[in-house]
Amino acid sequence: MIDLEKNPDFLNSFLQYSLTYKNKSSESVNQYNSDLTMFLRYIKYRFQLSNEKELTNIVIKDFTLEQLSRIKPEDIKMFVSYLSINRKCGPATCARKISTIRIFFKYLTVTEKLLKDIDGIIVPGGFGVRGIEGKLKVIRYARENNIPYLGLCLGMQCAVIEFARNVAGLENANSTEFNKNANYKVVDLMEEQKNIAGYGATMRLGSYPCKINKNTKAYELYNSELVYERHRHRFEFNNEYKDLLTENGLVISGTSPDGLLAEIVENPSCDYFVACQFHPEFKSRPQRPHPLFRGLILAAIKKSQNQLQKIND
Repeated sequence: MIDLEKNPDFLNSFLQYSLTYKNKSSESVNQYNSDLTMFLRYIKYRFQLSNEKELTNIVIKDFTLEQLSRIKPEDIKMFVSYLSINRKCGPATCARKISTIRIFFKYLTVTEKLLKDIDGIIVPGGFGVRGIEGKLKVIRYARENNIPYLGLCLGMQCAVIEFARNVAGLENANSTEFNKNANYKVVDLMEEQKNIAGYGATMRLGSYPCKINKNTKAYELYNSELVYERHRHRFEFNNEYKDLLTENGLVISGTSPDGLLAEIVENPSCDYFVACQFHPEFKSRPQRPHPLFRGLILAAIKKSQNQLQKIND
């Protein structure tokens, strides 16, 4: 545990980190400084801090100085890219205050100790293989320990992979984005996309209709049989494995109107385990939080209250 109040030199060195890139172009250094500024602004926003002195009172858990010293500009960029997710959770939390912050970088090993006190988990969107196995460990922990879970885009694909591996028995199931030679390609490009040269034409972008099946968590949250959600992705749930996965308990609660594309999956064995192929953060607003975020926060609050009740009993 690092108490920044007891390690003031650490905060200063962190703020000056970009100086190590002085031999790079001024443009890259300026971009890094900009990203780092956004990162620190987010921490101030999340903790409702008013000045730099208050920032030193934050305790950053589960990290060592050695781990933090290895943070690179691309890691700051990765965190900044997820600000939309963090901020969209804000309206749904009813301004609930938190006292600690965990920052997940690629150097952090996922352990039960790290996850045991968490009341809810989001795995957001992204591209590339980096960090995927760690995400799968987190998702498995959420599923096996009934931790409220919301998967967004890549977070849905990872939920499908984890379920295929550890519930349906498809050892080393994967996405062709991460392993083109996987034995079980449970996430793949659509057939009509595979022969397209270049990436631009293979993205599914913009608003698409999603048909919600009744008697599902998604229908309970939306209270509607048809919704429109925004997409930004390339890979899809592979329907070749639809029957096998659903026979093992996975529920496909939302699809494209023709039923060919999986849009939402659920695990009914958990109180709240929902993952979607689209980006609900694009439509969430301060006065109108998206139903999937609201559902996650309510489930997390309920879990937290149940844990407190057990302690008091």
